[in-house]
Amino acid sequence: MGKLADILGLSPDKLIDSVGNVVDKFITTKAEKEAARLELTKEIHRNMEVLENMNLESLKAQLQDNHSARQRDIEANNSANASWLSKNISHILALAIILLTFWMFNKMVSGDYNKERENIIFAVVGSLTTIATAIVTYYFGSSVGSAKNREALLESLKK
Repeated sequence: MGKLADILGLSPDKLIDSVGNVVDKFITTKAEKEAARLELTKEIHRNMEVLENMNLESLKAQLQDNHSARQRDIEANNSANASWLSKNISHILALAIILLTFWMFNKMVSGDYNKERENIIFAVVGSLTTIATAIVTYYFGSSVGSAKNREALLESLKK
């Protein structure tokens, strides 16, 4: 089931029933109802398949982006002509963002911030948390299960 169906809380069968109930109000003969229901079922399943393919393409693009970023780091670190800064800038920035995130968390927990700007601070902390999560995922991966899924997807892309 696709993300859209998850968000809407609908399975294809529930969606078919919902639309079918509306169609039942306008179509009166049993044969017309069955034909309309069959066509709706085909169309909904086709749309769900399109959404799943779009999700798969998006995941492929994201994995390719991650792979190319890691390859860039490897090439920079292996280059004899690269300066110390060019080899380490991404690592320094990642560490700085992680430290800033922990510092902001500490400020929030201790209550050491301007209460008038609480919403802005919460938004900044939320953004930093998202960025820190992306950094940790980049360097360490998201999970063993995710790594297995990634490998399976990469294998299917090679075929």
